[in-house]
Amino acid sequence: MNLLRETIRRILLETDTWGSAKEAIESLKGVFEFKQSWVTGSWNDKIENSEFVWYPDPNDPSCIVRIRVNPSWNSLFLDEIETSPQCEGRGFAKQAIEKLKAVASAHGVSILLKPKAFHVDKGENRMNTEELKSFYRRQGFSDANGWGMEWKP
Repeated sequence: MNLLRETIRRILLETDTWGSAKEAIESLKGVFEFKQSWVTGSWNDKIENSEFVWYPDPNDPSCIVRIRVNPSWNSLFLDEIETSPQCEGRGFAKQAIEKLKAVASAHGVSILLKPKAFHVDKGENRMNTEELKSFYRRQGFSDANGWGMEWKP
């Protein structure tokens, strides 16, 4: 029994299920402006969140795309992506997702998300949840067994 326990412990320690995702998040710092990171969750289930911003229009510094991601096993979990209201509908979120997909692909990790509309009162062009699902499908995401959506490199 001790040999079995020791073997399982060794396998778990040798298997880094977060490494590639954490490396991908580190690489995002070269693509977007890193703003902050913080840890949430309980003592045995901590989540390392990272927030980035991107200024896609050099002529308009108020035009911002904000992105929050965290490592989720061997995937990036796209927790949130939001474009400032005055810049909605100009394709900036799509461009940011393309950049995110390029980094994920370079690290061999998938991207997970749960599409849910928020702040729908901020702008007239805000998508509802069903429109978001369609948007993500057009970006190459597929349904992930009823859990959410996934993009695979």
